Amino acid sequence: MAASGSAVRYYYVEESTPGVTPASPTFKPIRFNTATLTRNVAQVESAEINSLRQRPPAKQGTYSTQGEIVSELSDGSFDDLLSILMQQSGWSANALKVGSTVRTISILKRHTDLTKTLTASDISAAESDSSFNSVAGAFAFEVGEFVQVSGFTDPANNGLFRVATATANKITVTDASGGAVTLEDEAAGDPITLTASDDTIYRGCRLNTLSVAADIDARVLFTFGVIGTEAVPYGVPVAATFDSPTTSEPMVTSVGSISEGGNTLAVATSHNFTLNNGMAPLFTLHNRAAFKVQNGIFTASGTLSAYRESGGLFAKFLNETATEISQTFSDGSNTYTFTFPNVRYTQADDAVPGPDAIVNSFTYSAGYDGTAQTTVTISRSA
Repeated sequence: MAASGSAVRYYYVEESTPGVTPASPTFKPIRFNTATLTRNVAQVESAEINSLRQRPPAKQGTYSTQGEIVSELSDGSFDDLLSILMQQSGWSANALKVGSTVRTISILKRHTDLTKTLTASDISAAESDSSFNSVAGAFAFEVGEFVQVSGFTDPANNGLFRVATATANKITVTDASGGAVTLEDEAAGDPITLTASDDTIYRGCRLNTLSVAADIDARVLFTFGVIGTEAVPYGVPVAATFDSPTTSEPMVTSVGSISEGGNTLAVATSHNFTLNNGMAPLFTLHNRAAFKVQNGIFTASGTLSAYRESGGLFAKFLNETATEISQTFSDGSNTYTFTFPNVRYTQADDAVPGPDAIVNSFTYSAGYDGTAQTTVTISRSA
């Protein structure tokens, strides 16, 4: 059966130790539209000269976790992720400013349509060939699948294994990385559960960027950019729990407001901006996974488009006049406001593409403001 995107679920849990998933995690759901999170691997080529005029296959080098998760903004759905992005321990008086408390998360990706579970009392374990055996011949596992085993008295027989060979009566296993594993002889009798699932855990993840897109007749889109240290198969612990997702309605751009220089900007047609923590993975010799992710300098920039009425915005561009931009998104009751108190327009177009209404597009850079003591403030309604 081909995996379906509609059956994929993303969850996260905060790590106490960077790169270490809690043993008994409480996973929080991430509502999302699309995601590109994956292991990003460097490709190592050979430059050796040979008479055949051909190269050997490339090999994999260092890797890190990188990608994006695209979501639709809705009330209460991303408050914790926003505080992680802004490097704060939490919201203060319903507001977030740029901080320096780096928090890491493990992100779990689940293909819920690829899960197979078997519970039976005729399953035994054998040390001689590192195998699990079914008298009834009820195994339906495939080579290469990862199987979470529980229920054996001997703890050596429980855990996450990779299927090396498979028949209806016997599967031999390795550890999750393909290495040798030693099981202990244990007779059948207890109810044993084997669950094969396509679960991947992305560990040591930081939220590096947030891109926000607001266009006419659209949902407000949040795109979280993620950088982490490793991606590995994962067996969900028996003690793990999963929170339910929020049910709040996504916010649309026909509701809300934007102000520029303290005045309502009623002629805006598009507003896209990005918050960037400037993070990057670090590597060391003789290790493939990223050693850690370094923090960087926080920056914020955006693009604002508006009908040209008085030419005031273009004059601010020409004169490099400092201004403020405040963007409020709303579902009619609840709001999120992004305020940039110290903005300068760095690029602008002055084109006349035809006889229709003229729309100018302005690129801006937001900087640190000494009075607000931040580059951007995110505030939410109580």
